[in-house]
Amino acid sequence: MQNTAIEPELRRKRTRYASAATLVSMLLILDLVADLLCIRVPLLLYLIAGAIGFGLGGPLATWVHGRRWFWRVVRWGAIGVMGLGLLCAGALTANYPASNSKCGWRSCGRVLGPGLLVSPFPAPPITCQLLSVCANEYPHSRAGYQELLKIIKNQGCPPP
Repeated sequence: MQNTAIEPELRRKRTRYASAATLVSMLLILDLVADLLCIRVPLLLYLIAGAIGFGLGGPLATWVHGRRWFWRVVRWGAIGVMGLGLLCAGALTANYPASNSKCGWRSCGRVLGPGLLVSPFPAPPITCQLLSVCANEYPHSRAGYQELLKIIKNQGCPPP
């Protein structure tokens, strides 16, 4: 027999995590769709979405308490969105544009390494062609451009 005083707190905690995962999954789906427009969502937006979802989860758990039919709809909808988000995360991890495509420049932020303002998904293999695209088409800061020049030199590629 469960303690009924603990159950509402456990439900609130589970709802907070599920709400955060659902909002991040929605952003993953949007990121995959935005892939068609040569846009990648930065890590900072994923962190913000998770924090907002976590914050909204507690009031959501309190609000739907006692509405069994509505709770089932919300729960199964969230499970569906999280499953689709997981598939999108796999697609975003395995798929990156060719360096000679019109969207090849969007991988350049990830070539320099992880950061809050770049996509959290892996960068494509570094080639001289990709580095040339990054040097010519990607808007770098001065420090970022100097770092890119060091990478180009270390890879043995011709200067841009």
